[in-house]
Amino acid sequence: MSRVTIATIAAIAAGAVSIPASAIGQEASAAADDIQIKGAYAYVVNEPGAKGVRVVFKTVDALPRRSSGGIRAGGSLGPVTNGNSLGSLRGSKPKNCYVFTSATVSGRVGGPGGKRATVGSKHVLTVRRSDGDHLSDTFTVKLIKKSNAARARARLGC
Repeated sequence: MSRVTIATIAAIAAGAVSIPASAIGQEASAAADDIQIKGAYAYVVNEPGAKGVRVVFKTVDALPRRSSGGIRAGGSLGPVTNGNSLGSLRGSKPKNCYVFTSATVSGRVGGPGGKRATVGSKHVLTVRRSDGDHLSDTFTVKLIKKSNAARARARLGC
């Protein structure tokens, strides 16, 4: 053994050298894993098989994924508490732009008790992690015309 190796082993045994937490595999604090919504927009869609309000949002950091590639988070709009499945926004350069469609019933978000889904109405967007940590963020979204969605996407940077 060389002198350097012996000196290093002796220093670790004596406690003189501290090993960083990242080197021993400990997780970062929960604050680093927090969800922060940077911006969002929403518009009404009436396509066959996808009637509702389409919500597009951007987060500060990418949301966590499963080993299969699925996003470990859900989004909801208005009074709906269960999260809708999120998807990555197709064609977005940053990997932190997401999309989901919230169903409407009788023109209202979340059913009969929800707000009307009309242009100009404001709704609360909630994004929640689905891994049991209950980390979430809320953001107020104003519904826009579908024809203005491309402009809103460019403004959002997606």
